[in-house]
Amino acid sequence: ILNKMMGYYENAISALSSYSHPAIAVYRQNVIIESLYPRFFICMANTTKSGYGYSNGYNGTTLATMRTNLKADCQSVGYQYYGEGTSISVVYTKWGI
Repeated sequence: ILNKMMGYYENAISALSSYSHPAIAVYRQNVIIESLYPRFFICMANTTKSGYGYSNGYNGTTLATMRTNLKADCQSVGYQYYGEGTSISVVYTKWGI
């Protein structure tokens, strides 16, 4: 399900790139915000001690790229916390990014 959701987000971003209206930046940002949760879950679930019991088969290099891209997008939209006020920088440190 998560990988299918990610396909929808990628399609939306791709479709937005063909438009030149000033509001497209807002739509793009909204798609990025909507994609944060499933991307975060995929990145977290692929750790060996995640406790989620989920694996999607991403290799280390691909997962590292996904985590770096997620961090960049979180920073671009001002996302700083997850859970009950836990700083996401704690997660970045655990991931080594």
